[in-house]
Amino acid sequence: MLGSVALTSALDELTPLYEKATGDKINIGYGLAAEIKKRILDGETADVVILTRPMMDDLQKQDKLAPKSLVNVVGTPISVVAREGATKPDISSVDAFKRALLATRSIVYADPAKGGVSGVYFANVLGRLGIADQMKNKTILVPGAQAAEVVAKGEAELGVAQASEIAPIAGAQLIGPLPGELASDFLRGPR
Repeated sequence: MLGSVALTSALDELTPLYEKATGDKINIGYGLAAEIKKRILDGETADVVILTRPMMDDLQKQDKLAPKSLVNVVGTPISVVAREGATKPDISSVDAFKRALLATRSIVYADPAKGGVSGVYFANVLGRLGIADQMKNKTILVPGAQAAEVVAKGEAELGVAQASEIAPIAGAQLIGPLPGELASDFLRGPR
């Protein structure tokens, strides 16, 4: 199996249950979504691949997946994280979220240049909101799924990551998904 790091916690919890119930052994290779896609394009194979729906559609178009084999199995929204116990920012609307971003002292998300889905998407959100330049000096970029850990350690006030990357991190609180038309989903892409 090949899968995005966004699903590490969930798959690591489910794998032993599946193996016990079936007697089958699962070997999972995790990576950033763009990295996994490249590995498949370069010829690596797997019985199961879990990536974003747009990436899976692209791999299907390039005949890298079995015909008519795509199935939506899970979704995880791109979400906001704060340190446990911190005041929750208002992200109830696009305008409230924009105000919260401008008011934050620091924010962390996956480096878009590394290909992490949430980082690429969130960089585009900042552009859509017209605040990318204003956010540069308070932005911390991480190579992958570490945003919630950075927030939990107090090294950034807010973070943006897949909800599945936030939930298992002690000291981090999941605030909620990006609001309104900014919302996205790990498998289905923008709404």
